[in-house]
Amino acid sequence: MAKRLRNPGGLIGRPRAPGESFEAARRRKESALADLRQLEFRRRKGELVELSVAERTVAAFIRELRSLILEQPALECDALAEAFTQDPTPAGVKREHERANRDLLERMSQRAFTLAEEQPA
Repeated sequence: MAKRLRNPGGLIGRPRAPGESFEAARRRKESALADLRQLEFRRRKGELVELSVAERTVAAFIRELRSLILEQPALECDALAEAFTQDPTPAGVKREHERANRDLLERMSQRAFTLAEEQPA
């Protein structure tokens, strides 16, 4: 009769379920190890990132987005004032407002790409 190994402190995974054969437990263990190796492989390929890196990237983007949105009224007011002097019609002001919004979105996109490139891989 083979001697059973003890699991000191219960740190080696869960014990076999009642009625589970040794071979079934071994398959479960090998499957779990294969999953871990697959995750490590995908992390090395760059398909997965650590949660802390993703959180820092998102937080930096939100801070930058907030700054861009908060500075927008000052930029837009100057442009709208200029539009009133050049083309005071509602259509002229609307065009200027749309241009200012497109500029804001472009700045946001450029900054997002810059932030993504600054983050460690």
